[in-house]
Amino acid sequence: MNRNAYFELWVEKDGVYITIYPPQGSGVNLLFQEVSAYLAKYAKIDKYDTAGLKTALDSKFGARIKLWDKVIAPVDEVITLKTSADKTEASARFYPPSDIGSQLEYSDIMRILSAAEIKHGIIEENIRGFLDDRRYCTDFIIARGTPVTPSKEASIRYMYVDKKTYQPKIREDGSVDFRDLNLLNHVNAGDVLAVLTPAYPGVAGINVFGKEIPPKKQVAKTLKHGSNVELSQDGLRLLAATSGHMELENDKVVVYSSYFVKGNVDASTGDISYDGSVEIKGYVQAGFTVKAAGDIFVEGGVESATLIAGKDIILSKGIQGAGKGYLKAGGNIVAKFIENSIVSADGKIVAEAVLHSKITACGSVVVNQNKGMIAGGEVLAGGIIEAKTVGSARMGTNTLLEVGFKPDVMTRFRELEKRIIAKFDEDKKLRQLFSVIKRKIQNNDRTPENIKLLKSIPLQVEKIAEEISMLKGEYEMLKNVVDSNANGRVKIEGSIHPGSKVVISNAAYYVQKSMQYCQFIKDGDDIKFIPY
Repeated sequence: MNRNAYFELWVEKDGVYITIYPPQGSGVNLLFQEVSAYLAKYAKIDKYDTAGLKTALDSKFGARIKLWDKVIAPVDEVITLKTSADKTEASARFYPPSDIGSQLEYSDIMRILSAAEIKHGIIEENIRGFLDDRRYCTDFIIARGTPVTPSKEASIRYMYVDKKTYQPKIREDGSVDFRDLNLLNHVNAGDVLAVLTPAYPGVAGINVFGKEIPPKKQVAKTLKHGSNVELSQDGLRLLAATSGHMELENDKVVVYSSYFVKGNVDASTGDISYDGSVEIKGYVQAGFTVKAAGDIFVEGGVESATLIAGKDIILSKGIQGAGKGYLKAGGNIVAKFIENSIVSADGKIVAEAVLHSKITACGSVVVNQNKGMIAGGEVLAGGIIEAKTVGSARMGTNTLLEVGFKPDVMTRFRELEKRIIAKFDEDKKLRQLFSVIKRKIQNNDRTPENIKLLKSIPLQVEKIAEEISMLKGEYEMLKNVVDSNANGRVKIEGSIHPGSKVVISNAAYYVQKSMQYCQFIKDGDDIKFIPY
């Protein structure tokens, strides 16, 4: 049997003795602090043989020593009580009476618990267990409160979870299947789109003092929905009011009705502008425009056309823009290839090849499938640019890769640079003209036109100075933003060739020789490359 070590006082004619009983089995030893606290509080002994007591406590076999030369009154059996921090559990610890002290009875223990206001969840079995087998210096759970039945958070399960990865399927032969993108969450009218499980408030518990323990309060959730979605009468389900495809926008479920074009966008359809999503089975021919508040999905190719989407643009084949192709998406753009086009996305852009185009993405630009080539033109990204091949080993194609900030910031920054330079040129020309007019006036060439210029040019110069001051203020502010942003990164999984230029924030790196498997990162005021 396992028992903790304990002690017992003996009062003899010549003083007080203490017997230390060693632990049994896996029981624990006594601590000097516990024994000394008992002697001071219950036996009223504050001067004793402390060295002898410590030696006795350290003995493996127990010991009996004399503590004090004086005789004390009998000490009765003692119970001490302790409650847990949350007051849901109370424990009792018993100390034996001295040799002629009195033992506690059941009624004594209940009285002590009542005096301590412990009245709920008293475990009588444990009390009687102690009385049947008195084990001292051991903690007994003597009361346990009624636990709280926990509340449960409300949860919402969306039946058509947006699983867009914008990564095309890779075939077994290593080629890329841009048809198998599965990027639209198609739904039919009446489909259940989301289910709400309401919060469960839980049930209050009771601590050992009989006080209520309230369950944790839960935040209620509601189903949020937008156009073409209906809420069930019980408020627990969202239903599609029309066929289309579902989107989750800031916890709000929306169904965009889709406009299907079975063939090409050409003279037979004219330009398309739709307050939803547009799916085109054929091609978008040159000169035509497709605008959609939602997504645009084109299974065929796109020629030198214009596509503008409030959300994503998905091109199974790609775009051959002939210098006039234009794509703009409020979300992401995925295309097999992009050639001779201007393309911008508020999200990221994913393609297999980008050739001689101007690409702008607030997110990342990923061109690492199949050949994964970027050649010619400009690629600007707020995040990371990833590619397998950049530039051309034979042609020395000029290719700009720029990362590290939102492209619209850099566009404005460059625009300010050009405008400031233009204003300085204008100021210079006006001052030169003023000098010429002034000499003419001095030479008595006082024509009305010259006199008018003599008066108006200083006013124009003053106005230009004010404009330059305002432009420089905004320029300096944006320059601080550009200079401090060094989070961009360019990853090359294959090769980058001469003629390529990498810009991160305000630093530039001109590639002089072909480099393989590397990354370009900002390092202080410079750009360095590290292994991929």
